[in-house]
Amino acid sequence: MMLFNTISLIRTNALLAKSVQLESSTVTFNDNTLTVSGDGSVTRDQVAQYADNTFTLVIGGTVNTIAANTFEGFSALTNVTISSSLTISDNAFHNCAVLRAVDFQNSAITFGVSAFEGCRQLFSITVKGTVNAIPANAFKDCTSLDTVILETTPRDFKIGDNAFYGCQNLYTFHTLTDTVSVGKNSRHFHRRISCL
Repeated sequence: MMLFNTISLIRTNALLAKSVQLESSTVTFNDNTLTVSGDGSVTRDQVAQYADNTFTLVIGGTVNTIAANTFEGFSALTNVTISSSLTISDNAFHNCAVLRAVDFQNSAITFGVSAFEGCRQLFSITVKGTVNAIPANAFKDCTSLDTVILETTPRDFKIGDNAFYGCQNLYTFHTLTDTVSVGKNSRHFHRRISCL
C-alpha cells in the first residue's frame, strides 16, 4: 500500500512540475527592451513594473498566450515583434498610446476583443502567418492605422463589429481570401477591402 502511495505521489509531482513548466514564460528587461521567452503565457503581474519604461517588446520562444490586459496602457511602448504563434487576449495592448509598429512574423495569431483598441499611433499591421478572424473592437480607434495586410486567412474571413471603427485613415486592407464578412459599424470599410 505504501509503495502504491509513493508511486502515486511521484506521478502527481511529475504532472505538477510539467504543468508549472508549461506556464513558465521568462521576462527580461534591458535598455528599455522587454523580452518574453520560454513557454506558456505572459501575464500582467510579470510585466507591470515595466509599463512606463518599455520602448520595445519582443515575444518569442514558445510563448502561446498574452493574457488579458497584460500590456494595457504601456505608455512608452513603440515597437512590438512577435515570432511565436499565440493568442493575444482581450485588451492585451489596449490604449498603448504611442505604439507605432507591430511585426507579426511567421506565426499563427488569434486576436482577442479590443486587443489593440485605442492604439492611436499604430500605423500598419502585417501578419505573415495565419489569422482566422478579426474580432469586435480589435483595432477600434486606431486613428493612424493606414494599412492592414493579412497574408494567410481562411476562405471565409470574418471581421467583427466595430473592429476598425474610428480608423478613418485606413485605406488599404489586403487579405488572401475569397470572401470577407464585415460586422456592424463597418460599412465605410467595405470599399477598402482587397481580396488578393
